[in-house]
Parts: sequence; C-alpha cells; structure tokens
Amino acid sequence: MGFGSIDGTRTVVVTLYTYDAEGRQMWLFGYAPIDESSLGPHRVELHRTRDGRWGPAFDPAAVQRERWGAVSLRFLDCDRIEVAYDSSLPGFAAATHVMVRLIPRTAASACPEA
Repeated sequence: MGFGSIDGTRTVVVTLYTYDAEGRQMWLFGYAPIDESSLGPHRVELHRTRDGRWGPAFDPAAVQRERWGAVSLRFLDCDRIEVAYDSSLPGFAAATHVMVRLIPRTAASACPEA
C-alpha cells in the first residue's frame, strides 16, 4: 500500500498479492483519492486482470480487467491502519486486519500525535 499524489490529488494505491479459490496466483489492485483530514474509512475499489501473457505472446487487447470487490482503510493512529476487504465474486471471504507500520517515521512524515 502506498500514498502519493496524482495530478495534485492525494491518492492511496493498494496492491494485494493473493490466491483465487483454485489456488492460482492473483494480484488485486486499485487506487482512490483520500481526504487527509479524515481517518477514514477510505474506500478503494479493487480489480484483477485475466488472460494476460508475458513476453512476445503479450496482447494488450486480450487482457480483461474485472472488478473483484473493495477494501476499506481506516487509520487507527500514526502507526496502525485497519484494512477491511470484501469481494463481490464468489469464493472469497470478507476479513478485517490491522496492519502495523514496519518502517519508522522520518521527520518529513511526523505524526500529529507524536
């Protein structure tokens, strides 16, 4: 998960590497603008792609993008975020997890609570 600016708008980018119901590898991805004055929840629609091929077999017209579901992000404090996800496709269970910051904050990312 990353935060940045796209065309001057604060944006969250979410990528999840997981598996589908048959155990095949699957990437989920999405992005959405966020309101920095709010702890959330911030909703991000997630999608997956199908039918892509690598190398010389790659045909961009063959790639299909499919809505998977959504993730909701809620900041608990400056070092923890609650991540709740739910799929609109069968075979996936909804879940909620708390993620903890792994990399210490820098002076540039100072927390108002710190």
